[in-house]
Amino acid sequence: MTALRLATVLGLLLTACTAPAPTAPTAAPAAATAVSQAGATAAAVVPTVVAAAPTVAAAANPAATAVAQAAPTVAAAAASAATAIAKVAGPPVTLNFWHGMNGSEPGTQGGTLRTLVDQYKQVAPNVTINLDFTPYTANELQQKVTASIAANNTPDLVQAFESDVAAWYRAGAIAPLDDFVKQTLTAADLDDVQKALLDSGRFPQYENRQLSFPFNRSIYVIYYNKPELTKVGFPDGPKTWDDVQNACDKIVADMPCYAVQPGPEMLVVGVWSRGGEILSPDLKKSLFNGPEGVAALTFDVTNVKAKKAYVSKGFDWQNDLGAKKVAMSPITTIAGDPFIAKAVNDAFELAIAPPPTAAGKPPRTLFSGTNLSIMKSSPDKEQAAWAFIKWLTETKQSAYWTVQTNYLPVRKSALNEQILKDYIAKTPRFKVALAMIPTGTTSPSVAGWADARTFVSDAVTNAVTQVAEPKAALDDAAKKSDEALARE
Repeated sequence: MTALRLATVLGLLLTACTAPAPTAPTAAPAAATAVSQAGATAAAVVPTVVAAAPTVAAAANPAATAVAQAAPTVAAAAASAATAIAKVAGPPVTLNFWHGMNGSEPGTQGGTLRTLVDQYKQVAPNVTINLDFTPYTANELQQKVTASIAANNTPDLVQAFESDVAAWYRAGAIAPLDDFVKQTLTAADLDDVQKALLDSGRFPQYENRQLSFPFNRSIYVIYYNKPELTKVGFPDGPKTWDDVQNACDKIVADMPCYAVQPGPEMLVVGVWSRGGEILSPDLKKSLFNGPEGVAALTFDVTNVKAKKAYVSKGFDWQNDLGAKKVAMSPITTIAGDPFIAKAVNDAFELAIAPPPTAAGKPPRTLFSGTNLSIMKSSPDKEQAAWAFIKWLTETKQSAYWTVQTNYLPVRKSALNEQILKDYIAKTPRFKVALAMIPTGTTSPSVAGWADARTFVSDAVTNAVTQVAEPKAALDDAAKKSDEALARE
């Protein structure tokens, strides 16, 4: 990257400094002085514009107010400073950002993303970001991006799952982020980013390149009715699969113990929690049909047959949990917390536990959600896209995103933001999810997994609905998956 391009990046990274934001009366003069000095450089200017980072006025209010009303605001003085600095950043840049965040109202995922994009316009007025929503459902966003690559008409920035990033990189459409990360994130920045989340964007089969950066990451957990589990001896939730069985043997007198929501994720977590692996180290052969996978699927099938568990239609289990018709959720993601909490409606204390493990096995769970990837285009657009990613995942924005969406904070320092402290105080179960971050792993980062997970989902569904035996269902899925992986 040339010195000029790096200067452009630095000019765009208006909130690179992690020091506390100065108050509005002092921010504008400091930035104005920096800009007016004839010898000022982009690197020298960056520390003076930290006031452009969003601040959350409602953070000082009670937690309920903070959660409902908090939104990043940018002081007029800081916005003026940003406009001055934008002269260093060069000509206007327009970015097309394809995403899968649904909703447009405040508090929704899509509405929160829109708020942040609008705030970034104040920070970097020369950058226009066009948001383009396509749902993840039925792989719609993935298919749209794949088609755009074939048509040579790609977006500039996209949300993506690991398997999709691998496929698009192999097609020559993804811009690696390694140089951007190295040249614009300090050692302190990198230490501040949750390591497990940062590593979710590295691809071992591609020389461990950083091909995506964490954004809307959640993690798989179990939700449970705390009074009901306390009554049978597990107030903090079951720690092992033997604990689950012991709880189920007692809870069934009151209600079904847990719900099963068929899908590939339940098998992935079931295998990992028993010490197994999904794929071979070279990502070319299925291992999910091994002893751990068969044990995981047989566990659920046995409990369904005994009516200690039942197969939920979609997310119907959320209402059942709220109505005290089931004691524990399936293995599910924390991104659904607002919907689960609404269904429970304070009828009982709702709690979270990590997925159980086999006795003696270390905790290991699955990250859900996507990362952000930059599609290859022009240097100016790639640099502007990275500047936005960096800003979007900095401390204040990370805290705001978590409070509004229940996704994990990308930055450790976000936990020191008052708005997030208030949220955690109001929602103490979230602490369990935060503590689980180091145990999280992403789905296999190989293109063939996109097809393989469909075969796994079919196998799980056929087994728990008693259409096929667990071993036979998994063997069939493994055979089909190996064919998909061989196409890599």
